[in-house]
Amino acid sequence: MNKKLAIILLLVLVCVAIDYLMLPASPKFSAKVFIDSKAAMTTRILTESNQWTKWFPQESSTPRDDEPPRSLDFNGYYFSIENALMNYAQVSITSENIRAASLLTVLEPGKDSSVVEWKGEISKTYNPLKRISSFLAAKTLENDLNKILLELKKYVESEKSVYGFRVDETKVVDTILISTKFLTDSFPTTKEIYVAINSLKKYTASKGAKQTNPPMLNVQKSNKGFRTMVALPLNKEIPERNVFITKRMVAGRIIEAEVNGGSKTAEDALRQLNLYVTDHSLSSPAIPFQSLVTDRSQEPDTTKWVTRIYYPIY
Repeated sequence: MNKKLAIILLLVLVCVAIDYLMLPASPKFSAKVFIDSKAAMTTRILTESNQWTKWFPQESSTPRDDEPPRSLDFNGYYFSIENALMNYAQVSITSENIRAASLLTVLEPGKDSSVVEWKGEISKTYNPLKRISSFLAAKTLENDLNKILLELKKYVESEKSVYGFRVDETKVVDTILISTKFLTDSFPTTKEIYVAINSLKKYTASKGAKQTNPPMLNVQKSNKGFRTMVALPLNKEIPERNVFITKRMVAGRIIEAEVNGGSKTAEDALRQLNLYVTDHSLSSPAIPFQSLVTDRSQEPDTTKWVTRIYYPIY
């Protein structure tokens, strides 16, 4: 072996030794994003696995909305949600060259804000050459995680993305109501709802009162069937009679949203507003209700129905 070759081999050995001593066997990576949203909402989006397909910038086909994603991919990495509980989600990350375990944690730096930290480490290797590739992969992965978290931020900070519509807070205007209830075995039909509404209109007119806004509707499922309440907001209080009951609403805070579509669309919107109340740590002093802007008995095309959903809060 000549002297030049010996020197080259020695340099290679030195480089390998430095690499082995200086580079970690399990390279760590981390990313972080500040989100202008309550921690409860951010946590729900992260811990409900079927939500991930709505915000994750995946590059391949995804499962249906009603099933959790088995694997989402981005820039050559595959992300699988292994566990989601409380304020964290465990995610495994794989590619052709690396395998890593990671943890997303939601922190609450303030009342109306949250921070998501994404930390992890690549599986240990004692191969000097693989240590180099793992170290470089950790740096690349950090950049990708920051890009992914920015997509999460954009999604969570958009009410329309999270709930499907914009939510506005207003004050209760109609405080005097006349109402009636009825029970059905199945979800009430449009005809059944408007029979009750028309009976209220007839009674209201007989007492010289005026309806001030569209009819109100609330449907609740019970072990006896579906309990439906309809009500009319009035300009003055009128006496109760038999099934016609006077109700008063507190002139407090209320959130509202407007949707277009049939009964299912309105009921879905009501459930989304219920999530909004939970996400924002609100409470409700009264039942939520639908305001039937469109006269459904006169419009057979449900796509043209306009409904405002109201949810009293404090």
